[in-house]
Amino acid sequence: MQETRTCDRCNRELPLSEFYSPPSGFRYVCKKCDIEYSKNYNRTHAEDKKLYDKEYAIKNSKRKWAHACLANHRRSGYAVELTSEELYQVALKTDSCFICGCRIDWQLGTKGRIRRDSPTLDRLDNGRVIKNGSFAILCYKCNATKQDRTLAQFIEYCDAVATRFHSHLE
Repeated sequence: MQETRTCDRCNRELPLSEFYSPPSGFRYVCKKCDIEYSKNYNRTHAEDKKLYDKEYAIKNSKRKWAHACLANHRRSGYAVELTSEELYQVALKTDSCFICGCRIDWQLGTKGRIRRDSPTLDRLDNGRVIKNGSFAILCYKCNATKQDRTLAQFIEYCDAVATRFHSHLE
């Protein structure tokens, strides 16, 4: 026999599978009522939610970047063998670009525009797998310049440019 519970909102007796199960045990409101409540709450408290989201983004910009970055790579078809928490831990230790050394600006809120000093995830070996040790955090300018080159190819490219235009620097 299937265990049931009565929802505190709609007073229907439902199987336990119709209730969310947090670590502390089953909730007393069914999933349907909980979803409806959340939708209504978000509609009536839209300004509060917007303010909270903005404050959270400011306080947790590196965490939000790590999560969004890996989600974007997954959508693009990369195999991600790294959790957003692991990437976040690397981001916490990163204040400057791996290549040029410029200070990275982690703050969000540019309305979708990428700044030259915005953080980006660079696959050092250009493989389709992102895992610990196979990436570096670069500023957007360096990552855009590096493009699909490996780190060794990029260094060769920079040397070639420097050699070709050496006379212009004097």
